[in-house]
Amino acid sequence: MILRVKNISKTFGDNTILNDISFEIEKGMVFSLCGPSGCGKTTLVRLISGLLSFDAGQIFFNEKTINANQHYPHDLYGKIGVVFQEHNLFPHLNALQNITLALTKVRKLSPKQAHKRAMAELEKVMLTNKASLYPVSLSGGERQRVAIARALAMDPMILLLDEPTSGLDPSRIKEVLKILENLSQNGMTMLLITHNMNFAKQTGKRF
Repeated sequence: MILRVKNISKTFGDNTILNDISFEIEKGMVFSLCGPSGCGKTTLVRLISGLLSFDAGQIFFNEKTINANQHYPHDLYGKIGVVFQEHNLFPHLNALQNITLALTKVRKLSPKQAHKRAMAELEKVMLTNKASLYPVSLSGGERQRVAIARALAMDPMILLLDEPTSGLDPSRIKEVLKILENLSQNGMTMLLITHNMNFAKQTGKRF
């Protein structure tokens, strides 16, 4: 078991966003979590990745226990990869630089090592020919694939994807679906947040 969420609750003021949520994800599983907009899916991703604290419950990740209102363990950062629907690419950096930045600053790789690793990840998402382009010159699907490559470059144990097909046209959805299918076949553990039931059924092994 890589990830276990037990009785998680989160409120903002008088609004209860998540109430007593529990689920488990085994290694190699693609777990699709579906729900309408505004039901707390993105909040859940932020709680699991340490971007927000939670009010009740526990998160168990790779033998680590995270309790409510506890500081997130620093050694977990990077082990949980996150791809948000807004992509969150740096607009002043090209596709390659968006990936190498964390490799040099966080992983402390040399520029040469970071370049090699980034190009390998771009190859996985079929974007080596777009390495020098800036986000503004990439399509929505291409930006999403760069964001996936950036997350993978950190060697995460699990990949959290928040609405990875939001706002994409059908052809771009197929591009992202193909990437996720390849990752699944290679054993990547994923939590897929979506409101697209067809996409969830095609991608998820459990939903």
